[in-house]
Amino acid sequence: MTDQPSTPDLEPVRLQENESGVIIEVTVAAPLATVWEHLRDPELISRWHGWDDESLDDEIDFIYQQHARKGATPYTLETEGGGSFEVGDRFDLREQGGATVVRITRGPKGTTDDDWDAMYDDITQGWISFLAQLRFVLERSGTAHRRTVFLASGPAPAIRELLGVAELRPGDPYAVAPTPELSLNGRAWFGTTAQTGAQTGLTVEAYGPGLVVLADKPGDEPGMAASSMAIVSTYGLTDAEFARVENAWQTWWSEHHRADEPPPDA
Repeated sequence: MTDQPSTPDLEPVRLQENESGVIIEVTVAAPLATVWEHLRDPELISRWHGWDDESLDDEIDFIYQQHARKGATPYTLETEGGGSFEVGDRFDLREQGGATVVRITRGPKGTTDDDWDAMYDDITQGWISFLAQLRFVLERSGTAHRRTVFLASGPAPAIRELLGVAELRPGDPYAVAPTPELSLNGRAWFGTTAQTGAQTGLTVEAYGPGLVVLADKPGDEPGMAASSMAIVSTYGLTDAEFARVENAWQTWWSEHHRADEPPPDA
């Protein structure tokens, strides 16, 4: 497994919006059956969905087991949205040139309730993050154990601007060191385009290799975010190595964000 730049004619994460809803796609260099297993086995799902939290196992069980069903065609998984499969999100997998295309077709807005619509855009951004993490697990991390650092804050300077990575395109090399303890280098796994909104994914060789997903919800002023988030996924680190990573991120984040305040409505 090598960290190669993405091909310029195919965005790593692709998003389309139309009258019937939102479609998110990612192409994974892995066999169809392997990718499907990563949507059905809870242990494998935990290696890419979300981040470490005491509720993660319950969330995976809720989404992928209790409120999911196989679709009418092979390698299709339907999930409930707003209490209905008819307006929930649907996963479709298909083989393409030895790789697997994973497509999520989101249920449309305005068909269930106001709470579902209020969460719609945040859930879309979440799927973008998680599909990028799924691709990373299958292409880069192997079978190493994942441990994460999750950070979120309310109104503050945009995290990607602070780190100087907001303009990176997929495959671009980068190296930043905001503090001596927080030194990062690798390539952009996916970047801010019309396809992915205000998110940037960074591979970090020292994390196993690992993946850092940074997201900013645009604020009212340039350079400011209504909320910011970081998912730092590490693989195969020792306890001491992970503790250093966790401390470095938490220390730097607390200096620039109100880390004790959750983002509004996130």
